[in-house]
Amino acid sequence: MLKRILLAIFAVFLISASAFAEKENSSYILIEGKTRQIIKRENENLPLPIASTTKIMTAITAIENADLDDMFTVSQKAQNQEGSSIYLREGDKISVKDLLYGLMLNSGNDAATALAEGVSGSVEAFAELMNKNAQKIGCKNTNFKNPSGLNEEGHYSSAYDMALIMAYAMENEKFREIVGTKRYNIDNCESTTYLKNHNKLLWQYEYCTGGKTGYTKLSGRCLVTTAEKDGVRLIAVTLNNPDDWKTHKKLFEYGFGEITNKEIIKKGSILATREINGTKVNLIAEDDVKIPLVSGKRVKITGKIHLKEKYSEIKIGDLLGYADIYLGEYPVAKVSVKSGQKVKQTPFMFIKRFIFRDSKKAEFKTFNFELGVFYI
Repeated sequence: MLKRILLAIFAVFLISASAFAEKENSSYILIEGKTRQIIKRENENLPLPIASTTKIMTAITAIENADLDDMFTVSQKAQNQEGSSIYLREGDKISVKDLLYGLMLNSGNDAATALAEGVSGSVEAFAELMNKNAQKIGCKNTNFKNPSGLNEEGHYSSAYDMALIMAYAMENEKFREIVGTKRYNIDNCESTTYLKNHNKLLWQYEYCTGGKTGYTKLSGRCLVTTAEKDGVRLIAVTLNNPDDWKTHKKLFEYGFGEITNKEIIKKGSILATREINGTKVNLIAEDDVKIPLVSGKRVKITGKIHLKEKYSEIKIGDLLGYADIYLGEYPVAKVSVKSGQKVKQTPFMFIKRFIFRDSKKAEFKTFNFELGVFYI
């Protein structure tokens, strides 16, 4: 009897230890995509292999450094890539657009290599470009060695960094269109390649707008997806999660319940007061501004006003510039700014207008202001 009890205790211990080990080698995060607010997370900064979710960075880097109509020639190296492919052959000429769809829908490793070589001349040079992009985005635990995500020493990222990369990429209209496409055909003179997006959530979850799958034996199942509802964009990342589809649905449902679109600027409100040519002028917001905020968190919202220098009389309601609105370091909204007062033209203004009458460059004066701390 005692022996059975001891064996049962030992079995429980092994199961617990196994579960703990799996948890230590996996991570997830859920963020609001436009403001980068973190909603839910675990081990989010842990560097891990990320498999083909790498291709999110590959895609946005290629989009930013090539035209979609550019034609690239497929190399032998691209043709011979192992793993998933879109069956490119050496010597094929294929557009960047078709390569991007093959990359993001069918996870083509051959497409990834063709894009890298076409943009930068080599896989190694393109990986350097990806890393520069990662630094610009704010990634702290990321290093790319190739554009496909195949296992390679020194190739890794974290759930948080992948969320930042996806948030950045989703700001690009071309990228959004590609990752949200369910089916796509690549036509050439000899045949047609039929692509179907590997992201099952596009069919299974009504609010899903895109994403990228990934899997190797080393990384386990990796998934990055986005969903939008009522103007709120959520981004979920799971690394080494065997039940990723179900997990992402649960994360999205939780996240949408935690977000509220909060009005932070009301149309007609005074953002700041500035002296313009001797007259104190109220700078008025032309529109309402709402941003998504996470329940239970206090956030500080600031702004930066850009005023165009005027050399003529200013009337009430004249557009003077615009204001960028920031939550933390991220710009989350933009609103036009108009004048609340009349400013008469002075001799000095007239002289400057005469001097700069042929200048096409808009001159802006920039200054910061605070909207305050918001809490839901």
